[in-house]
Amino acid sequence: MDDFEQKKWFAYMGDHHEGPFSLAEIKQKMASGVLTPATYVWTEGMDDWKLMPEVPVFLSLFSPRVAEIPTPVEKSPAELTPQQSSMTQEVQETQEVQETPRLYAESQADQSFSSEFLSEPLATPSSDRKWRAIFLGILLMGSTLTVAYLNGYLEPLVSHPFVVQTVQSLSERAQPYLLKLAEKYPTFAQWVSPIPYIDEVSPADYEELRSAAGAVLEKDGPKIAIVFAHGDPSTPKVYVASNLPDGAVIEVHFEGVSDTLVGQLSASATTEVVIQKKLGKSTLVTLSESQPFPRGQYDIYAVDAEKQPDLVGLSLSKLQALEVKHSAGISHPFKLFATRSVFLGGDKDSVYAERLKEFHDKLQKKATEELEEIREFATTLESELVATSSKFKSLYKSTKANPNSKKDWEAFHTEWLNFQLQMNKAFVKWTPEVLEKSFFYSELYKMIQQSQQDLERVHNTQNAFFAGDVTDQNTFDIQLGQVSSVAESSIASIKAKIEQASKIPPTPNGMPRKDGL
Repeated sequence: MDDFEQKKWFAYMGDHHEGPFSLAEIKQKMASGVLTPATYVWTEGMDDWKLMPEVPVFLSLFSPRVAEIPTPVEKSPAELTPQQSSMTQEVQETQEVQETPRLYAESQADQSFSSEFLSEPLATPSSDRKWRAIFLGILLMGSTLTVAYLNGYLEPLVSHPFVVQTVQSLSERAQPYLLKLAEKYPTFAQWVSPIPYIDEVSPADYEELRSAAGAVLEKDGPKIAIVFAHGDPSTPKVYVASNLPDGAVIEVHFEGVSDTLVGQLSASATTEVVIQKKLGKSTLVTLSESQPFPRGQYDIYAVDAEKQPDLVGLSLSKLQALEVKHSAGISHPFKLFATRSVFLGGDKDSVYAERLKEFHDKLQKKATEELEEIREFATTLESELVATSSKFKSLYKSTKANPNSKKDWEAFHTEWLNFQLQMNKAFVKWTPEVLEKSFFYSELYKMIQQSQQDLERVHNTQNAFFAGDVTDQNTFDIQLGQVSSVAESSIASIKAKIEQASKIPPTPNGMPRKDGL
């Protein structure tokens, strides 16, 4: 095969090599501008890639000016092969044709070579080294700036209000375009945040918000993240990020862990956050009557609100409602999105530990006193039930009360009313709010109130007989038996609870317990 048509040459084009090509194909590619004097070539037998003008066999393909760039070792005609002799003759003929306009040819060759060399992207072994050097330079500059930043040298610059505002403004303006770019190129999404940067939260918390907001709803399902802003821990503010559609309403419930609270037995609050553009934030959260949170640990629940926009409701329709053991007062079927535990109200330091111990010591003393008071109430109620039942049985001897028995009962009834008056003076102070806030054994006090009502029902039923209000004796006997049984069971139950409470050990941090009461 003729050497001019033999496919044995490889050319480095762009960032890769192509070939093999024949000299005829290379000549065509040079004519179309695909190959230039700045192209590297190689064939079997060469030690390394070389520029085309540095290879003698390509001399005939360049203008005289370019052909002069390499200086090959000249050989006598006797030493040349037939192919080399033919190529040498072609070079001579080309030089003769172009000799007349030599100055013009030299000028054009210089411009052509310079233009091609500057415009052609060199992706060659040597250009790789150049790009590697550029990359190392950028890396060195980045490392230098990082060290300077970590040592505080750049603090006056980066903390300057103008710089901060400029960066934030540019970031906000660029974000919509970056998000569109991330949608088109998913691999780019990891570098683009769907929410603006929030300087009120820690970097770790921001990443949690960013992750929830960036989740794909159709693939990952609804995602919610709750974090707390820096500020007064006794009046917290929360940020909520979600991949739910705009307008989603998230209820955030705070429930204090009882034995960690200083000065209170319970604490709870609720706030609503509306999601817009993947993010929402609450106002400052307080307890009822604008009271700050007492210091302690709190369980946080993020749940869906009872009313949601149609699009949000459709997104949540596939989720199942969950049950969570808490007393945060959620009054509707809900779906739990996220939970977390945080310490609010102040720092969890040695002062907190001392105050918590003082509170628990006082609470233990108060619990002991309450239990003794409840026991006295239960004993009194039991005595009164025995008294009214015994008195009724002693006077109930026929289907109709005689004047003497009626007179005796009226005297007893007057004493009974005085007793009830004294009991009610104590009970009137036991409103549900007072019991929950001020009494440790609030449930036992409620049982005392219920037992008192059951006892009154027994006595009032008995009094109806002597007042002449009974029309059917059998019905009366059944009714009296029922109310008496309820009262007896009620008093027996409260006595059992008292014994149970006295045997429950305190928590490890010294707080009395009332589990199961």
